[in-house]
Amino acid sequence: MQEHVPDRDDGRDLVRMEVSRLPGRQREIVILVHGDRFPLVDAAGYFGIRPTTARTRYQRARDVPDCGTVSGVASSAVGN
Repeated sequence: MQEHVPDRDDGRDLVRMEVSRLPGRQREIVILVHGDRFPLVDAAGYFGIRPTTARTRYQRARDVPDCGTVSGVASSAVGN
């Protein structure tokens, strides 16, 4: 009997597709926070923006209609 091996992708393609649909500034923040594991404060410094601006862009990325996957991913880092 052959054991079922879960798909190694684990939904990452769907997440990439959803993130690619975000407006540029929101996409940049999500990629830096999740892809590169930057705290939001450090992402703000990287882009030369205030931390509150970074948080606003990140929150807006969560609120984009039809991007439920991004909302789930983004919700874990809003407090950073």
